[in-house]
Amino acid sequence: MRVSSAQFFAASSASMQNTQSNLLTLQQQIASGIALTSAGDNPSAFGQMAQLQQTQDANDQYQSNRDTTDARLTSVSSALTNLVTTLQQGKQTLVGANTSLMTESQRVGVLAQVKQQYQQLLSTANQRDAAGVALFGGANGTTDPFTNTGGSVQYVGSGQPPVVQVSQNISMPNSVSGDSVFVRIPNSDASNPNANQSVFKTYEKLITALSTPINAATQATDVANLQKAVQTAQGNLDNAYQVALQAQVTVGTQQAQLTTLNSSGSNYGEQLKEQISKLQSVDYTSAISQFSQQQVSLQAAQKTFTAMQGMSLFQYINP
Repeated sequence: MRVSSAQFFAASSASMQNTQSNLLTLQQQIASGIALTSAGDNPSAFGQMAQLQQTQDANDQYQSNRDTTDARLTSVSSALTNLVTTLQQGKQTLVGANTSLMTESQRVGVLAQVKQQYQQLLSTANQRDAAGVALFGGANGTTDPFTNTGGSVQYVGSGQPPVVQVSQNISMPNSVSGDSVFVRIPNSDASNPNANQSVFKTYEKLITALSTPINAATQATDVANLQKAVQTAQGNLDNAYQVALQAQVTVGTQQAQLTTLNSSGSNYGEQLKEQISKLQSVDYTSAISQFSQQQVSLQAAQKTFTAMQGMSLFQYINP
């Protein structure tokens, strides 16, 4: 088969350009340590690497979700500690107030303490995290979940707290509902045992009872009525205290679970990185060997091309 000089030059030039391109690719891979930069380098391996990278991105996102959730739960735990402390103070205050010998000056002193605790509870109920989101507002964290209108605190939060996916198969709320912690408290009043009563309503009734002066003329009756109100409040505060403790347990359990997930997620992330690295990283021994072979091949092709250019025979083959 007769070959024109133009065809020979074109084929030789294309071959050398291809070899030069391969050399450049190998040189870049050896310099960077990365073998896979596009699907064309190794379609099968590149596909595996892309899939592993997606899995790693998801694992990183779960880690970020866990960090954010844990930080918020830490704020919730701190607020619940404040709640428990205030309720403990309330219980102690009422132990001293549960007496048939209470005097007018004692009543005034207890009333001042109870009012202060009431304000502390409201402050805790409207506490916010570092981002300024209400801890106990449920789905609505932009406004205060509890409002005091005319001496009556009402819950205006919205539903349950947001649920966050913290691993492939596990999601958890990032707080506890203000409704469940402050509002739906079992009532200790024997006349209405099945109804719930908010901790604020308990304090409001107690404040009303303590605001009634003890008159000398009706001291026995006044003290008896006050003592009954105090005893009812004691039962309700006991219930509120237990609810708050249970909320603390729930949050603590969630944070312990996050710690476990962080450990397993970190280990899984390292495994993914190792697999990606194996697919992506250059096999230096193989790459250097290929580079040397390609370099020798290019040098040989260049010598042949130069030699053939000088042969007069090319002047007579299909000019």
